[in-house]
Amino acid sequence: MNVSYRWLKEYTPVDAADKTVAHELNMTGTEIKGFRRMDEGISNVVVCKILSIEQHPNADKLVVCMVDAGEAEPLQIVTGAKNMKVGDLVPLAKHKSTLPGGVKIERGKLRGVVSNGMFCGVEELGLTVNDYPDAISDGLLILKEGVIGRDIRE
Repeated sequence: MNVSYRWLKEYTPVDAADKTVAHELNMTGTEIKGFRRMDEGISNVVVCKILSIEQHPNADKLVVCMVDAGEAEPLQIVTGAKNMKVGDLVPLAKHKSTLPGGVKIERGKLRGVVSNGMFCGVEELGLTVNDYPDAISDGLLILKEGVIGRDIRE
């Protein structure tokens, strides 16, 4: 069984490092096979709000989105995802971001249109649908809540 450290802290007054808690639980007879940080390897990924979605002018399977990522101006993102709508909050790996496994995301062009990053699904963030039960495995991670521009690790 996987247990979230954040969830555990909601039910018990835990104020120690995750490795310390794992050790202490092991010492009480509760088997801890390991632990992992869900935010490991992630940098420059924020919550963004989709402001508009338009068909890509040069590709039938791509769309061009304008998003509010907490910056002065909206950012343009090109994606092939289909499970989002205007108003959705989604994780955005911005230009010069890193994802689990050392994947680097840079600004680029997709079929001639600039994309300032990449929307993320559970897999890109190193998660599974078991970690985020409302997610789907083959689309974007649609967040139920979040603060626009805030680091996704929070």
